[in-house]
Amino acid sequence: MTNGFNPTTRDPRFFETPYPSTWDKVVAFAARTLAVAPPVVPVLDLHPDYQPNVDFKKLKADGFGAVIVKLTEANWVVDGSHEYCYRAQDADLAVMVYHFFRSNVSGQLQANTHLFELYKIVERLLYKPPTWADVETPDNVSVNTRVGNLLNYLEVTNDYRARSGFYSSPYLWQQLIGNTSWAPNYDGWVAHWTSASSPTLPIGWVSPMLKLWQIGVSGKHSWVPLVPAVTTNVDYNYFFGTQNELRAYCGVVEPIPPDDDLQEQIDALNKRVTDLENAEYKVVRI
Repeated sequence: MTNGFNPTTRDPRFFETPYPSTWDKVVAFAARTLAVAPPVVPVLDLHPDYQPNVDFKKLKADGFGAVIVKLTEANWVVDGSHEYCYRAQDADLAVMVYHFFRSNVSGQLQANTHLFELYKIVERLLYKPPTWADVETPDNVSVNTRVGNLLNYLEVTNDYRARSGFYSSPYLWQQLIGNTSWAPNYDGWVAHWTSASSPTLPIGWVSPMLKLWQIGVSGKHSWVPLVPAVTTNVDYNYFFGTQNELRAYCGVVEPIPPDDDLQEQIDALNKRVTDLENAEYKVVRI
């Protein structure tokens, strides 16, 4: 059953602005044709409901370095997300995950729900993959409420991995978060659908925090390469760096955490999720 946010309903204007100039398009075409851009590795972000047919081994053979799988939204879990992470690992792709952040749900509850599922994946992956908060919906709350919930979410996820990250577009970040001085404390994944040779960063973001750039949607945007390993439209990203740097960033080379300690973390997260459940928020698995 498909639940939660439907990415096919996104308004492209929220991701395509600011629009590239004619000169930007010429420079971008030349840069990609002559391969003079800095080292980048293609990465796909996947949702099992909207990309139901993925050939992970072909993705690896076609040069992709990692996938970013939607794991949770608000306080529920995406069906099939664990399987996608394991299939990616079996194809020797690095794994990242993301949480679709909802502004009107407790940030602490969202983080604990997300981490509880994420630690289950860590048991199989044997490393701690990066996790991203997808910030793109208003959810009928004020900017202050949204910022407070997001910071609470990031504070909890920073306990999992020293530096959390978030995803948004320049337009949406300004509308939903506004001017902020704390963005550089986290990693950034910018969604700027453009044929330009580099993305525009949201206000408050700085270049050193940028790890990923979502350039557009394969199958919809002419400048985005087609992805034969996926039978539907799919978001196309670049990681800034080499394949080895990508794998290191994803934690593939990190030491295996002790089993006893990992189980204690899972048990503690389970208790935290249970303690946060109330009449307004209830964890749902579909």
